[in-house]
Amino acid sequence: MAVLPDWLLGRGITTIQVTPQEFSGGMLLPPVGATTVDFFTVVDGIELDFDVEQLEVSPTRSRQKNMVILSTGATFTLTEILRRNPGVPGTSAFNSLAALFMAYDYFLLVFTRAGRSFRFYAVNSGYRERIARGKCTGEARFGPVGTVEAGALVTRNPSYS
Repeated sequence: MAVLPDWLLGRGITTIQVTPQEFSGGMLLPPVGATTVDFFTVVDGIELDFDVEQLEVSPTRSRQKNMVILSTGATFTLTEILRRNPGVPGTSAFNSLAALFMAYDYFLLVFTRAGRSFRFYAVNSGYRERIARGKCTGEARFGPVGTVEAGALVTRNPSYS
């Protein structure tokens, strides 16, 4: 078995998977015929940004700010190294992110780091490619979708366990 260099894997990351989702009966479920795509060997970067939207609410006579949280969420960015030839059968094919983002609006992302799983129900928030001399990449941005709207129990999205 080939040994992959640390710079390619990221410390402790063992899996990165994206599963297409669609609304069915008020819930997000994998569409018929859709498969989970594994990006383990082609990831160039992973970014996770937790967002908090706030509004300042205080009496007019007060000079002190009082920030109130209106909403929370996360934005997840996955960057794939584009390849000339398809990958190993059963794993990701070339330009997998572009194919997913052209075909689906909702996704379930799961990645495991140091034995702990991160799950994120997300909406398609855009895709772009960088074609350059040397390494070319595709970057997909995943935005938050409320788990209540997804028909799931009221839980944090994303979740990390």
